[in-house]
Parts: sequence; C-alpha cells; structure tokens
Amino acid sequence: MPGCLSDYREWLREKGIDTTGMRPMGRAEGTMHVFAKRVKQGRSWCDEGIRGLYK
Repeated sequence: MPGCLSDYREWLREKGIDTTGMRPMGRAEGTMHVFAKRVKQGRSWCDEGIRGLYK
C-alpha cells in the first residue's frame, strides 16, 4: 500500500507544521529500538549518550 510508506513529514508540512530537525520514520524507529533495548535491560544513559540521540 503506497500510502502506508509515505514520509510522515510531508503530511505534517501540509498541515502547516514545521518539520525541521525531524527524522525519517525508519531512523526514528531505529533510535527508539536502541533506547527501549537499553532501558529494558536496566542500563542507564550518561548525559553525553542521551544527547547523542538528538543529533
């Protein structure tokens, strides 16, 4: 289904929302996977590590 694979940022831009700095969906999902895996295993983040997620 082509509509399911579209870039969500295009939809937000059509609604007048600034998407500067937003990541493509695949990249955002990958980041969440890393974050969830780390949290679920009882680990913690140093300040530098958590800031790295926002670059």
